[in-house]
Formats: sequence, C-alpha cells, structure tokens
Amino acid sequence: MDVTTLDVYKSSGNGIYLNVKSAREDKLLGKWLTINEVYVDGASKFDKDGNMLPEKEDKLHVKFKEIEHIFTLNKTNFNVLVEDFGTESDEWIGEAVKLRITKHSNGKDGVIIPSRKNLADEGENPPSKAMVDDKDQIKKAMKESNAVRNVVDELNNIGAEITLESILKEVKRAKDENEITKKQYIEALEVLE
Repeated sequence: MDVTTLDVYKSSGNGIYLNVKSAREDKLLGKWLTINEVYVDGASKFDKDGNMLPEKEDKLHVKFKEIEHIFTLNKTNFNVLVEDFGTESDEWIGEAVKLRITKHSNGKDGVIIPSRKNLADEGENPPSKAMVDDKDQIKKAMKESNAVRNVVDELNNIGAEITLESILKEVKRAKDENEITKKQYIEALEVLE
C-alpha cells in the first residue's frame, strides 16, 4: 500500500495531531520548528478512499518544541527526515524543519516537510543544530544584558549568523573598542555561559 495516498493527518477527536487545518490556523507554515521528541505509536489506517479502518499500524510521531500538536509521519516525510538527518531518530532531536502544504496524488492536501536540499535550492539556510540549541540561551541573555541585546541587534542588521560564538566575539570586540564597559563585558559573559 502506498502510504502517501493515506490521509494520515485527520485529527482524532481531541485535535492533538497536526493536520492541514491546524497548520494553517496556527500559522505554522514556513516557520522553523525544532524536533523535540520522536516515538513509535499506533496510528489509524485508512483505505484508498480515505475511510478509517478498524486496525492500527505503528508509525513514527514527532513532537516539536514550539507547538503542542503531534505530527504523524507518512512515508514521504519519513524518507525526508532519514535522508536529511540519518536513520537514528535520536539524532533528529534538536534539528529544525519547516512545514508546507502539498496536493497528494489522491487530490487531498497534506502537510509535508521539505528536504534540506530543496530548501537550499530555494535559497533557504536552515539553522544548524547548534543554533537551535543556543536560541533559548541567547533569548535569556538578551533579557539580562543590554550589551548582548545590542550585539544581537547589530548582527541582525548586517545579516550575520546569530550564535553564541558570534555574540561572544562581538562582545569582546565591543569591549576592546571601548563601546561597552568592563562591567558590561563581564555581565555579558556571565549570562552567555
């Protein structure tokens, strides 16, 4: 059976599963989502006409850091994640993906994860795993240090990559050029560690 023809995104009664409607309503399309958990669980099976069958089959389910919905992988999305991140699902944790809507061969819309290769061909630069891991720490540091907030703003203005390493480098430069005080420099280092 070709699983790409199945409507695996129909939500159950509790609406916890990601589907086309929830992706649109929650404005999730085109945003980077961080894989937080991957696990195997039973999922509804459907016949070729989209009717739910009484039996279930094991499928991979993905949870994202930024949203509550659970994303059940069809074969197409499974293959993209294996191609992009390897066969060990534990290695997928911390990786960022985007979601899009596509029209399946059965005429129904579905949610897909575009491959890193396709994103690169379109000029997209996916955040590295380290950048995703650093994001929360950077947000916290920006709240606690004006020097860090100013450096992040400067890096954004010039289109530079925002990582802990690039912020530390810029904070040091700002201290060396007397743009910030020694106290601000020490404060910035403390919140970035």
